[in-house]
Amino acid sequence: MTRTVFENAIEATGLAKRYGEVQALDGVDLHVEAGTVFGLLGPNGAGKSTTVRILTTLSRPDSGTVRVAGIDALRDPVGVRRVIGVVGQKHGFDPEATGRENLVLQAELYGLRDRGRPGELLERFGLVDAADRQAKTYSGGMQRRLDVALGLIHSPQVLFLDEPTTGLDPEARTAMWAEIERLARDERMTILLTTHYLEEADQLASRIAIVDHGRIVALGTPGELKAGVPSDEPASLNDVYLRAVAV
Repeated sequence: MTRTVFENAIEATGLAKRYGEVQALDGVDLHVEAGTVFGLLGPNGAGKSTTVRILTTLSRPDSGTVRVAGIDALRDPVGVRRVIGVVGQKHGFDPEATGRENLVLQAELYGLRDRGRPGELLERFGLVDAADRQAKTYSGGMQRRLDVALGLIHSPQVLFLDEPTTGLDPEARTAMWAEIERLARDERMTILLTTHYLEEADQLASRIAIVDHGRIVALGTPGELKAGVPSDEPASLNDVYLRAVAV
């Protein structure tokens, strides 16, 4: 699939959002280079979910600008939705349909002509043997892999993954990490990853932003962030996190 070449796949400037008395975002700037994995970390209520909702056109900021894959998300949200994939924390499949039926339906919703795409993703995510079983009979890990496969059905330019390895056993988590790395490296897909697993962000993300109280409180490569922690011993990303957020 031919992809448009641009330096930053996500450009957000001055994002602000208030819900009643709560200032969910307070001037967030976010720039994600195309073809990279970007980690977005922070405690519950820090502003991660609000940021992702705005970037995926599910919410509008009170102020600020947003471009995703070169498209103005506030002026052309439909255009953005065509080029992004979103895998949320809640399951996005029909539990009564089989894994194959879910993927075929998703492909039809995007008007895909590639009839082999569902089978390709079933194989990639180790779901071939369960392809014709109802999704509600899948284990939690299998359901999570189906969610990710659904988000990839149309080969999006930008993929948003919200806690993608929750519920996976160590072997499946390692396989998911390898797939995320392959998507960025081989397909030049841009991936914005939210996770509470700090080792996951350290392993996968080329840059990381830590959000707290609606602001970005730390930003850089994993190496840069760890190098900024004064310590006699090599710092971990957990050390960075604990210094950055108000806990």
